[in-house]
Amino acid sequence: MTGNSNRLLARQGLSLLIGLVSLGVTLLSCTRHRQQQGHPNTLAEVNGEMLLTTDFERELGSEVRLSESDLAFTPEQISVLKKNLLDNWINQTLLLQEARRINLGVSQEEVERRLLQMGKDFPKEHLQQSLAENALSWEELRPRVSRLIRMEKLMVTVVYPRVGVTEAELHAFYDAHREDFQEPERIHVLQIVVKTYEEAKRLSVAIRQGKSFPELARKYSLSADAQLGGDLGVFSRGVMPLQFDEIAFKLGPNQVSEVTSSDYGFHLFKLLDRYGPHIQAFPEARRRVEAKVLKAKRSEAEKTFTRFLRTHGNVLVNDQAFQSAQAPVKKEG
Repeated sequence: MTGNSNRLLARQGLSLLIGLVSLGVTLLSCTRHRQQQGHPNTLAEVNGEMLLTTDFERELGSEVRLSESDLAFTPEQISVLKKNLLDNWINQTLLLQEARRINLGVSQEEVERRLLQMGKDFPKEHLQQSLAENALSWEELRPRVSRLIRMEKLMVTVVYPRVGVTEAELHAFYDAHREDFQEPERIHVLQIVVKTYEEAKRLSVAIRQGKSFPELARKYSLSADAQLGGDLGVFSRGVMPLQFDEIAFKLGPNQVSEVTSSDYGFHLFKLLDRYGPHIQAFPEARRRVEAKVLKAKRSEAEKTFTRFLRTHGNVLVNDQAFQSAQAPVKKEG
């Protein structure tokens, strides 16, 4: 994988965390700098918590460096980036203030579990790269993760319980998005994998003489699915290695393949069933439909809740400081 694609994956997979990185820096600054309103270094203030221009510029520079493009930003793009960064800071600050107001706490154990999960979800080198690009250590990451969990708890406790989905909404969404529930051709396959061609050929002969494929798989196959009789389950193209697809998808019902070699050993495949491409009926697709509708409604509820906090909060922006704020020039070499 190239360096550019590494950056892209880190950017996509850690985007929410990166957003909280900038939030963490500014809130730490807010804690340290309880300066009077109107201080020349104050860019914005949310219910008394301040964002300093110097911190904002540093995070703006971080956002520019994390961009997927190596091209220079246009003034219009910088303007959009600045607005989004400021809006995110204001919104996240409001959410954290509300979470503190209703005493939503986060334990050290919760933070450690989330960090452990992050280590599993993202390749180590991508996570380290993301931290390095933001000049962060694992210790500095912990308070950012704590804030993320606190905001999630706020949504689960206050916002999401207000969101419901009706059957009418589910049917309406399904009718309007039937093409989203198109299922590709799928097959149900068994396999046996052994070390040598000679052993695979011997088993092939035994199967053609009437021996049970699942029983032979349980007895001889080296694959983890041996205990299931070699059952690979139902899958579509692209799930298994390409050479498996090329053989298995050409088989007819109950047909057994010739011996096939791979890096894993020597294989025999048996096709149990084939399912043609089709659009899932509503009962079959219902769980997916509900997940999509619920996700959309929760997203809208989050925006509505944040707008409410913003409308009822005291948000002050130093327009002159905001307009003049610039990302630090990247030093060459």
